Amino acid sequence: MEITISLSTLGYFILFALLAVFMVYAIIVLYRVSQVMKQAEAVLDKNTENINRILETAPEILENINDTTDLILHSVNKADSAIDSIGTSLTETAATIREGTSEAASYIHVITEIVGLIKALFGKK
Repeated sequence: MEITISLSTLGYFILFALLAVFMVYAIIVLYRVSQVMKQAEAVLDKNTENINRILETAPEILENINDTTDLILHSVNKADSAIDSIGTSLTETAATIREGTSEAASYIHVITEIVGLIKALFGKK
């Protein structure tokens, strides 16, 4: 008794075997997805009240964040203008001191020349 198997019959057998393995794998995956969905539904059912409370307060929280951001921006702008004002004042003060010291040096130079002239006048007599 001889049994001959053609290549096409062998190919169909392998194809159907692979299809059966794939179907078993797909059933296992769908079962696990179903289990995960049940767990997610249980978590949502358990926390529905908290989720609703969060969704109700979210707009108020976002408004508070926007207000806080505006206040911080306003404060930073005030600090920036104050720092600019201080920098300008320091620059003006340094310029005034520099002018004052050059004027004081000029006065001292004039006084020294006057004292020198007085010495020269009284020293000749």
